[in-house]
Amino acid sequence: MGQCRSANAEDAQEFSDVERAIETLIKNFHQYSVEGGKETLSPSELRDLVTQQLPHLMPDAQEFSDVERAIETLIKNFHQYSVEGGKETLSPSELRDLVTQQLPHLMPSNCGLEEKIGNLGNCNGSKLEFGSFWELIGEAARGLKLDGPVPGS
Repeated sequence: MGQCRSANAEDAQEFSDVERAIETLIKNFHQYSVEGGKETLSPSELRDLVTQQLPHLMPDAQEFSDVERAIETLIKNFHQYSVEGGKETLSPSELRDLVTQQLPHLMPSNCGLEEKIGNLGNCNGSKLEFGSFWELIGEAARGLKLDGPVPGS
């Protein structure tokens, strides 16, 4: 997926809200992943990230952080596309629509979308839960190379 296309300043098209949300999550993760490299967080780094970027998980928090807004964007988009079977699942066609409309730069059609959809979830392809969507987002994030800011962010 990330091998198919990376987000960089040369991309002329506007990135979707979901793509910008993924960029925010990756940037914030990398900002805190210092001790063991960019792919992992130590317990203290995770504590710092949660305390500083996810303060609403802590008592008496006031404003949402960038990471919280990015997660909220992902959840809202999942619910926006989950029409057929309720807000908790996506049909393969709903997931296909979400990915093609909201992740056109991070997961173009030539990156094996149908195979990825087939590999997600264990429900004979009938419905995909949020966890399966999150796996797909994680795959998009792992493959993403941020050479510059995502357009529109």
